[in-house]
Amino acid sequence: MLLPPRDPAIFSGYSMSWPDFQQLAMAYYAALEPQPDEQYVSEFDVWRLRLPAELRDETPIPKVIYAPNWKYAQGMGRNRIFFDTRCVDAGEDSFIEDHPGMTIETDLDRNRRDKMIELIQERANFSVDKSRLQFETIKDFY
Repeated sequence: MLLPPRDPAIFSGYSMSWPDFQQLAMAYYAALEPQPDEQYVSEFDVWRLRLPAELRDETPIPKVIYAPNWKYAQGMGRNRIFFDTRCVDAGEDSFIEDHPGMTIETDLDRNRRDKMIELIQERANFSVDKSRLQFETIKDFY
């Protein structure tokens, strides 16, 4: 089965380390035992999809940012999780630098981050430390 083509985009949002995301995942899914990294993302998405429709948009689908293998192997990089707050279409030959407005944290980004944190804290009974979320811009696919 062929997957449909995906369009490239530039995303702004917030990333979180794997250990922090694992703690979050275990808070809303208490029965979750240590799992491969991707399982935490799947469980978070299941939790997100159980939210009322009007709240689902407040909690974006997490994206996995994989550290390059050579950095990971040398302890220089770790996979992390990314929650987008906005995006723009980008061509295959487009770079993040071609969209400078996406690299600047805005009130819209902070408001969406704060709404997501509030929702997680209310629905998952887990305290999210804002300082553990790092603003960044990535190129990925829809």
